[in-house]
Amino acid sequence: MEIRRVGHIGLYTRDLDAGLRWYQEILGLEVTERAGGTAYLSCDATHHGLILYEGDPPGAHHFGFEAPDERAVERAAQELRSAGVEPVEVAVPGQGRTIAFQDPEGYSVWIYCGMRRRYDGTRFPVWAPRKFGHITAKVTDIHEQVEFYGKVLGFRVSDWMASVMVWMRCSPDHHGVAWIQADRASLHHLAWEVQDWSALRALADHMLNQGVRLMYGPGRHGPGFNLFLYVRSPDGILNELFADMLQIWNDDEYTPRVWEDRPETINQWGPAPPPEFLE
Repeated sequence: MEIRRVGHIGLYTRDLDAGLRWYQEILGLEVTERAGGTAYLSCDATHHGLILYEGDPPGAHHFGFEAPDERAVERAAQELRSAGVEPVEVAVPGQGRTIAFQDPEGYSVWIYCGMRRRYDGTRFPVWAPRKFGHITAKVTDIHEQVEFYGKVLGFRVSDWMASVMVWMRCSPDHHGVAWIQADRASLHHLAWEVQDWSALRALADHMLNQGVRLMYGPGRHGPGFNLFLYVRSPDGILNELFADMLQIWNDDEYTPRVWEDRPETINQWGPAPPPEFLE
């Protein structure tokens, strides 16, 4: 299956206006379209990297994976049917052909092509994200999830932490999705890439000026080696801001590593994650 990147995420938010204010004023995203209880936001030249839906409880609405073209979407539909998964067509503003289905954990997944581009000269703050990065979610059967995403969707394993967490990629980025073994399936965090360490520092200062406290970080992860900081939205959704992620350009020369399940794996610099991060 040809998935070239994790392109966006859809989230439920209790208060759409409050959610929009936070993602615009704190993270620097821009609203590209709004209709009723749904809003589309972007941090780059694409129509959206985030879709907010007014609804309760807050959490994942869907995961959006981009394919190169309509032929790739059709092949994906055929491969899903061969695996016993029946996709349905959905119409989405700003996207071309889109199919939707549920993965083994019940997460809604969209595979789409033809994301509308926008070149209106908008200049984003230097600290703002430059692309939507990845999704990390809890699952009840990590091995079944890895098998489905590997054999059916074409993701490759990048690293494991013991048998409790795994990072998978569909592009040169070290990971586009990561799965955490847990008692129930739920979103852990979504992640945005910023330009570099100086942008992370500027973003942290911007949050300080806005009265927003970081939940965890800054630090450096072991798997992926990326710099990070984490902050919660008013809905309690955990957002990671990261830079300097490991790039894997030759799959044949890369061997996945099994990291130990210990704090140093999550943060090479020192402080372990707070209990809130692990909830």
